[in-house]
Amino acid sequence: MRRYKWRRSSIASHSKDHNHELPRFHHRTRLSGDLKDGDCSLIINNIRRGDAGYYFFRIEFDNGPSHNYYPETQLHVSVGQSQEWKGDTPREVTAQEGSCVQIPCHYSYPSCLENQPRGGVWFNNEEWIPWAPIAFHSKDHNHELPRFHHRTRLSGDLKDGDCSLIINNIRREDAGPYYFRIEFDSSNSYSYYPVTQLHVSDFTDKPTIFPAEIIAGKRVDVSCTFNTTCNGTAAPVLTWDTPTDVPGSVSNTVTQHGVTLTYTSVLTLIPSLKHHGHTLSCRVRYPSVSSERTLVLTVQGRDSSKWTVGLLTAGIMLSVFLAGIFIFICVRRRKKATQERVSGTRDIALTPSPLSVKHQGKQNVLITEPRNTTRDTTRDGENPAPRDLSEGAVGGDAGHGNPDNPDDFLYANPQVFRVPSGDGTVHREEETEYAQIRFKRN
Repeated sequence: MRRYKWRRSSIASHSKDHNHELPRFHHRTRLSGDLKDGDCSLIINNIRRGDAGYYFFRIEFDNGPSHNYYPETQLHVSVGQSQEWKGDTPREVTAQEGSCVQIPCHYSYPSCLENQPRGGVWFNNEEWIPWAPIAFHSKDHNHELPRFHHRTRLSGDLKDGDCSLIINNIRREDAGPYYFRIEFDSSNSYSYYPVTQLHVSDFTDKPTIFPAEIIAGKRVDVSCTFNTTCNGTAAPVLTWDTPTDVPGSVSNTVTQHGVTLTYTSVLTLIPSLKHHGHTLSCRVRYPSVSSERTLVLTVQGRDSSKWTVGLLTAGIMLSVFLAGIFIFICVRRRKKATQERVSGTRDIALTPSPLSVKHQGKQNVLITEPRNTTRDTTRDGENPAPRDLSEGAVGGDAGHGNPDNPDDFLYANPQVFRVPSGDGTVHREEETEYAQIRFKRN
C-alpha cells in the first residue's frame, strides 16, 4: 500500500488483483516472500523519481478483519544518471586474418530506462560524429558500411547488458578503432570509451592431433582438436586426409568451456602393416584460410607389443641375476681378505700318515713322523728326497729344527683312541688325519 492514509485509489501492489494497482506500478511491483510465512516485503523494479513517498502494508482476510501496519516507510529516490552509464571493453584485441574475432563488451545504464526500447551501434572510428563509419547497427543494417554486411553481429542480448561484437572472416582493412554506443531516444544515448584497437595478423593457428597406439588390423581412434574464443557464423571445419586404401569413419563434436569453443574430430580406422610410414593430416578450414597438422603412422604388428614386454622382462631378470653374482663374488673376496689379515697364518693340509707321540702336554703334543717316511709331495715337477721329521728335525721350509727352541716345533691336535689288541691288552693309538700344522713365526 502507498501513503500513510489508506485509499483504494493509491495501491502500489495487490496480491489478489493487479487491476487495483496504479497503472504506473503495473508489472513493476511484487512480494518477495509468502504472506502465509509472515513475509510482506515489497519489491519495486525500475525505480522512478515519482515513486518517492510513504508506503505501508495492509492485510485483508476473506470475510474477516483487516489491519494496517505502521509506521510508514518513506522511500527516497536519488538522481545520478551520469554515474550509471558505465562500460567495460578491452583496449586491444588481436585477430588472425580469415578467422573470426569477438570484442567483449558489457554496459550499464540508468534503471529508469530499463523498459525503454533501445538500439546498439558499433562505430569503426575514434569518436562519435554523425557521419562516422558504422560496423554494426542493431536496428537497421543499411546503416552499416558495405564491407561489414553479413559479417558482424552481437553475441548476446542488449537487455542483459551484453554488447559484445563478433566480426567474421577478418580482413586486413578491419584493423582500427571500435567503440559502442547505446541509443534509447534522442535525449538518452551514450557512447562508451575507451575505444578498442583491433589488430589483424596472419593466420597461424593449427589443429592438434593426439596420437594413439596403432596396431595392424586393430581398430584405433585418432583425435584432432581446434580451439577458438569466437562463435562466428562461419565456424571452423575439421577434415582428414588419409591414405586412400585405409577404411575409416569420422565424427565431429563442439564443446564450450567458459569462452573457449573446442572443435573435435575423431577418425576411426583399421590400418595394416603396409601403412607404416604413411601420413594422416587433420585440416582446419575457414572460408578463406586453412592450416593442417600431420601425423606419421607407426604401425606395429599384433604381437610386437607382447614381444616388447617379454624382452623387457627378460632384460630385467638378466640384470638382476648378473648383479647378484657380482655381489656374491665381491662379498666372498672381501671375507677371505679379512680372514687372512686377522689370522696372519697359513693352513696346510696333510695327508694321513702314521705318527708317534713324542711329548704330550695339556693342550698340544709334539709329534714326529717316523724316519724314512716318504711324503707324496712335489714342487715344480721335482721329486724331492724324503724330509726327516725326527726329534731334531722339525719345522717348515728351513729343513732342520731345533728341539730346544719351541718355536720350531710342529704342533698338532691328535685324536686318541683305545684299541684292543689280539692278546686282550689295550694300547693307545694317536690319529691325526688332516691335522693343521702352524709355523710360529717371530
